[in-house]
Order: sequence, then C-alpha cells, then structure tokens
Amino acid sequence: MNIEKDEVLNATIKFTISEIHNLIIALVIATDSASNLSQMEYANNFSKLRKDLVKIKDDLINKGV
Repeated sequence: MNIEKDEVLNATIKFTISEIHNLIIALVIATDSASNLSQMEYANNFSKLRKDLVKIKDDLINKGV
C-alpha cells in the first residue's frame, strides 16, 4: 500500500486519562532528546503532538468523561 506523505488518514483509538498523561510525558522527553540531537523537525512534530494531547486531555477532564 502506497501512502502519500501528506495524505490524511483517520483512526479511532481509546486511551485512559492516565495513558494520555503518560504519552504526554513521553513526548516531552522525546522533544527534549530530539532537540539535544539537533533533530528539530522531530522535536517540532513531537511538540505539536504533545500540545494536541494536552488539549484532548483537558477537554475530557472538563467534560467529566
């Protein structure tokens, strides 16, 4: 299967709030590691993903889900 780099694919996945929190921590570590290794494209991507997960986590907490 050939997937273009900019092609958008969607998936439904389920994580608990605790699992999301652990993913956020892992992304902070990955961002710092990538920055220290001068891999700024990875660092920026990890940072964007972390921000998205923080927003999702906050939204879930505010909705009481």
